[in-house]
Amino acid sequence: MPTWRDELIEAVKSKAEREAEDLARHKKRVAEALAAAESAVAQGAESLKFAHERLQEKGQPIVLSQEQDKHRLAFGEFSLALELLRDSAIVRVTFG
Repeated sequence: MPTWRDELIEAVKSKAEREAEDLARHKKRVAEALAAAESAVAQGAESLKFAHERLQEKGQPIVLSQEQDKHRLAFGEFSLALELLRDSAIVRVTFG
């Protein structure tokens, strides 16, 4: 439970100090979310690789391209892309 002194210190903080604290909290949350997002992208990449292997076994024309944080499986006119945006810890899945 905060004391009166803690409440007073919090009340007199400057706007810059509050913004710096908010930015630090945001960076910490993004770092934590990035760990989960990296795991999700790794599992998604394995799934795309599995689908690529199975379709190749069946003689289907399929292309798998893998780059750092971006994976794309193309099958004819359709494609499925999986991308990790590290600055915001967002996993983007695109079908088209």
